[in-house]
Amino acid sequence: MVVIVSKNGKVLKALEKSKISLEQDLQDYIHSNPEIIPISEIKEDKRFVTLVKEFSVNIGQSTGSMDVIGIDEDGDIYIIETKLYKNPDKKRVIAQLLEYGAGLWAKYSTNPDKFLNDLNVVLEKQVGVGLAQKLEAEFGKEYVDSIISGIKQNLAEGRFIFVVLMDTIPEDLKHILLYLNQNSKFDIFAAELEFYRYGDFDIVIPKIFGMEYTRIKTSPRRKTWDEQSFFDDARNRLSEEDFEILRAFYEFSRENFILGWGTGLAKGSFNAKHPLLGTRSIYTVFSNGTLQLNFGWLSESEIGAKVATLLKEELEKADFRFPEDWVNRYPSFKIDEWAPRIDKVMKAIINVKNQILGEVSEL
Repeated sequence: MVVIVSKNGKVLKALEKSKISLEQDLQDYIHSNPEIIPISEIKEDKRFVTLVKEFSVNIGQSTGSMDVIGIDEDGDIYIIETKLYKNPDKKRVIAQLLEYGAGLWAKYSTNPDKFLNDLNVVLEKQVGVGLAQKLEAEFGKEYVDSIISGIKQNLAEGRFIFVVLMDTIPEDLKHILLYLNQNSKFDIFAAELEFYRYGDFDIVIPKIFGMEYTRIKTSPRRKTWDEQSFFDDARNRLSEEDFEILRAFYEFSRENFILGWGTGLAKGSFNAKHPLLGTRSIYTVFSNGTLQLNFGWLSESEIGAKVATLLKEELEKADFRFPEDWVNRYPSFKIDEWAPRIDKVMKAIINVKNQILGEVSEL
């Protein structure tokens, strides 16, 4: 495959695929840039983060090291193995992943707290922060307890998501993935990463394989919320006054956006999207009243980044404050923070929506 770089219709350069010489380079790149793994194709609108590298686990009488362990906001555990196509061991990669999963389950299924402790020790050594701090920084404080709960349940059930990362996926591996996902109780995927270089820029094109028969989106462990269950849960959590404000904001959201329901274990949520404002949800509302702004997702596209910037500016007029690295974050506000300003919040959202849609209609 050749990537063409052009400007104003004029070809500047045809880029040839770059070669990766060391698997360690690929592993380090993935750990530093987890967003390059196309998790959104596996689980829509789910945030994902890599945690540690080289996590040791017993395999029979020997010990192996998982290249990367990752976690998403449901507490699903990703066991990630990196391989280069030139590696003669690439045909064993599926067996390696299954051995790691079996070893992890055998060691920790009856004592998931030990896994969390061991993970915390390795994380502090490699990154300098503990597990709780890492999860809070990446997902928000509201998610930490439910993620921990999900991790424990997945360990007890031996449920893992396996991902092979390679510079080129062999055809026979693709066939094996399809067979396993159609006939097994686990899910395993392969991500092919094509690397190109232009000046100081690295260009990476990810492709995911193994989606045809996956059961991840219909896992019986998850609960898909709806309007009834969401408000039943909210009524048990909120005061009557906050409950009515939450319902009013829900009606506002339903009138102006397309709503999707979350699958969290601990609490309900709905996401607000608009087809002309990008493919990602603009904000998420939880049944405990928390309002989360999805700036991190929005920044992935040009129009989404514009929505995020305008929304931040509008909300700052209503005295909301954001961290310096807001563009990569998911700022959240408890209901006692945003409810007194609900009119200003809705006005800010409408102003952004109208401005963007007005610009789109002029094109």
